[in-house]
Amino acid sequence: MDETDEVTRAVRGLAGAVTPAPEAALLVHRGVRRRRRRRLAVAAAAGATATAMSVGGVVTLGPGDAGPADGDRRVAVASDPEPSTPTGRPAPACPEAVAAPPTRAVPDLEDQRRAVVRLRSLSSVQVVRAVPTPLGVVALVADDGGDPDLTLPPDVVGVLRAAGARWAYEWDPSGPAVGLDAAAQVRQVLAWQLDPVVADLRRATAGLPGAAGLAVFPEAGTVLLQWRAPVPAQVAALARDEPGEVQVVVEGVRYSERDVREAGQRLWDDAGLADSPIDLVSTSGCGDGSGLRVGIATAVRDVDGWEERLAEVAGMPVTLVVEGPIDELLPAG
Repeated sequence: MDETDEVTRAVRGLAGAVTPAPEAALLVHRGVRRRRRRRLAVAAAAGATATAMSVGGVVTLGPGDAGPADGDRRVAVASDPEPSTPTGRPAPACPEAVAAPPTRAVPDLEDQRRAVVRLRSLSSVQVVRAVPTPLGVVALVADDGGDPDLTLPPDVVGVLRAAGARWAYEWDPSGPAVGLDAAAQVRQVLAWQLDPVVADLRRATAGLPGAAGLAVFPEAGTVLLQWRAPVPAQVAALARDEPGEVQVVVEGVRYSERDVREAGQRLWDDAGLADSPIDLVSTSGCGDGSGLRVGIATAVRDVDGWEERLAEVAGMPVTLVVEGPIDELLPAG
């Protein structure tokens, strides 16, 4: 059976859903995973549902930086458990997620704090949550109007903005029951402000070779665009960092998404692996764009030797990670 994009996305989404990852960021686009053809039919029959977005973190570099130097290895954030490798060693040289960004300063922090005090003291509007952020004060307001969306009436927005809120939405009282507490709802508000910037970046870079990843970090008000180095001037010019506005960081990395996809395909097509102890489960790009993560079903001996051999086939550095059989990631029934 030929592999279809729909089933590939389904299995990739299911795998992402069971991989531990930090809550600090939403990964919009990361390297492409390819699943074993003979197992894709199982995924389709099981009705696996694609996941459009997974979670990760990022390190932001200045617009002029070409990317991490050989000795500058980024690691997963502390809340993201290190994946196990076949030898049980950590795998910092090829993180699954992009690394967490440095804390971005909140502009006019004292002014924002005073605004928060004013918002919480309003008698005409019940402010459930008000917090300073790099993009300005976010206010969540209790509203019993019964309307299905989270927007507020213009007169209420006017009161909140006069008190210092830049972004104001309804508080969703049903959120905590499904894991969306006040902090998570604030992150969602910030994520909405990044959406137009993401769309602009996609339009500006459409058709240009070298794209390596796009990630958003709501709490930092940051969008990260990874590109294969050397980054073209047209792409580097998209970087911006204005206080109080969405920050765009352009980061040069070693490999593009296309490089990763083609490297992974070379491994799937390698007939020499059929009778080897390597049981491929997935291939995906390293979070820092430095090579290929290769998921295997079970541990193997001589990990370094196998990584070297697979790297020769793939055409880029390979890190082996034990993920277990793909069947274990599928729902029963």
